Amino acid sequence: MSKKTKTDKNAPATQKDIELVLGVMQQEFKELRKELREETQRERQEDKEEIFSRMDEQKEDMLLHMKTSNEEIMKFLVITIDELEKRINHNLNAAIEVFHQDLIGVHKDKISILEDKKDEHEERITVLEQRAGLRG
Repeated sequence: MSKKTKTDKNAPATQKDIELVLGVMQQEFKELRKELREETQRERQEDKEEIFSRMDEQKEDMLLHMKTSNEEIMKFLVITIDELEKRINHNLNAAIEVFHQDLIGVHKDKISILEDKKDEHEERITVLEQRAGLRG
């Protein structure tokens, strides 16, 4: 019989064959874990960048909304203050007019009282002059 130069594919694996296969599998497993770790880190970084990008967009939207809201609030306040100023001026003018009319009434009353007293004084003076004999 001749020696076999070819390996028999059906021959049982030796301990050395098993160790060789296990070593290759371990190396491939390490490389696969490393690739998976790197890919996971890349994906995390991409996710992180996407999140920050979205946050920046939302921040800009919020700032724009706040600016718009502030402008609307300021317009509302200016209009409200103008209306309030008009109402205050109207009420003040009305109060001043009422006060003015009251003063006119008081002035008329005071003049009528003074005239009444003047008439009374003249009558008294006339009576006193007649008693004193100064008037006839």
